[in-house]
Amino acid sequence: MDLKSYKNSCWHRAEVVSRIVMGGKEGLTVAVSDKEGGMKKVGGGGVSDLFMDLIDVFGGDLPCCMVLHGAKGRCGKPKLMEPMLAVYCELYKKR
Repeated sequence: MDLKSYKNSCWHRAEVVSRIVMGGKEGLTVAVSDKEGGMKKVGGGGVSDLFMDLIDVFGGDLPCCMVLHGAKGRCGKPKLMEPMLAVYCELYKKR
């Protein structure tokens, strides 16, 4: 998975938002593959831009979205709504 597909995943966005709300951004690292097959840390303004993209949890895609919701025509995002409401309630309590 590359950074673009990671950023577009609704589940990954939910994981990042949950981590930030529950534990803050401290210690959270974003790394991407380098040309030698290793990993390099993403730093600077790119991280802030990345977090701004990731906080739009429901703007991401789920596998059902990628196949245009298949024959059943159902999206999985409603199943994510309740857990994300719990995360946002935690954020509201911490304000």
